[in-house]
Amino acid sequence: MPKRIIPDIVSEGRVHSISAQASVREAAKQMSDKHVGCLVILQGSNLRGIITERDIMTRVVALGLDADATPVSIAMTSRVDTVGPDESSDQALMRMQEGGYRHLPIIKDGTVLGMVSVRDLYAAALGSCEHELKECETYIQGETYGAAH
Repeated sequence: MPKRIIPDIVSEGRVHSISAQASVREAAKQMSDKHVGCLVILQGSNLRGIITERDIMTRVVALGLDADATPVSIAMTSRVDTVGPDESSDQALMRMQEGGYRHLPIIKDGTVLGMVSVRDLYAAALGSCEHELKECETYIQGETYGAAH
């Protein structure tokens, strides 16, 4: 059974954000300090954009722009695909694959509830596979298989 984004894959929680006026270097530093691959840009509580490691690499570093002088608003992705908390992990993974994303903000009623990454989805899929494998082994071999008599 496909898992729902919240609460099965990620818990609703704090989303790391940054101002659109902040420098790209500040964004990179915050991502590094918090060990995350992206930050959201909010206008009030509404999602205005997202900046990822890939955005910084392709829109700033590769173009030779000054990370201290370039605002996040120049490097961010403003047309952000999102996922709802009740959508399945399969739906989110398919959307990521089709769009070439590694992160999707989780949105409900216009509010950002969290962030799901491809890493989160792969971990959940692996956990499901391990669980199903154990169920199959138990069914085939019986619950007492391998137990000392």
